[in-house]
Amino acid sequence: MHNSISKKQAYCTTFLHQRSVIAYFRSLFYNRIMNTTDFTSIFKEALLSTPKTSSSMLPEDFLGHLFTTDKQIAAKTASDFYSGGNLVVRNSWSFDIQKLPCFLLLYTAAGCGKLLINQHVISLTENSLLLLDCRQRFRIDVAVSPWKYQVLFFDNAHAAELLSLITEEPFCILNTTAHSEYVLQLEKLLCLNSEKTMISQLRASDLLNHLLTEVTVEFLKKDQEFRKIPSYIEKIHDLFEEHYEENYSLDDLEARFSISKYRICREFGEYYGITPLQYLNRRRIRIACHLLETTSLRIHEVGSAVGIDNTNHFISLFKKYEGCTPLEYKVREPGP
Repeated sequence: MHNSISKKQAYCTTFLHQRSVIAYFRSLFYNRIMNTTDFTSIFKEALLSTPKTSSSMLPEDFLGHLFTTDKQIAAKTASDFYSGGNLVVRNSWSFDIQKLPCFLLLYTAAGCGKLLINQHVISLTENSLLLLDCRQRFRIDVAVSPWKYQVLFFDNAHAAELLSLITEEPFCILNTTAHSEYVLQLEKLLCLNSEKTMISQLRASDLLNHLLTEVTVEFLKKDQEFRKIPSYIEKIHDLFEEHYEENYSLDDLEARFSISKYRICREFGEYYGITPLQYLNRRRIRIACHLLETTSLRIHEVGSAVGIDNTNHFISLFKKYEGCTPLEYKVREPGP
């Protein structure tokens, strides 16, 4: 069991970097790209019955904003984006869908939705993230209103393969938190797709692959059949997630947990694919992006808020992960 589990985890973490596999999926994906402008029509055609909605809400309002994407880039990256946004439903609402040719990411920020699929009734509770293969019949209802959620309809050549690693069902639900990596990445995907540029589409495709892989890895880690992460590794992970603004060094971690820093680096890397401090830096930059997008904080204030008081170091680290300076990012992203 241990060997088969390790192989699955290794496959998951390296899946998107196998050039031959990617080339194969690209060839398949190219043949199924649809025009984004047709997505509303495709959605309506997939409806099995007239949705139960308020008089002020149309069925396609569930789609959010339609995205405009470059089909050549979609073919080369094996990812395409159709629609998405931040939505609130305040009334009773439901619809049945049959074979919508795409995938869905849905994060519930407040209230509750309900998914009915394959004789399952799944509650989409607060802080849950749904990944759904829409290519079979499903129904979505409002369970508790107002239901506030983020939604992204997309296609990706790897999504079905990754989903099959963790479940035999066409969906998975991940319980998370309001400022988790998954939620921040979904918010970033929505922002990138609203920009309507080739660069933003390339970045969105890369981020989507990363998000899908991270969700898959998280499920593999939580499966009871898989070997458990050492408790001290989980504690380090939780420290970085909840207290990213504090100062850490490998020597600090060694002293705190009475474990060699070399062992910490080796075992943390086995489960998360990167070193502890790389994970911390990535977490800090994700939070920094969120602050730049949603607050009026100055650059040095954002750096301090995520635990990087040296502004020059913060700018350098931000550019390493995002490809631009914090100021360039703030100017590009829509402000609060």
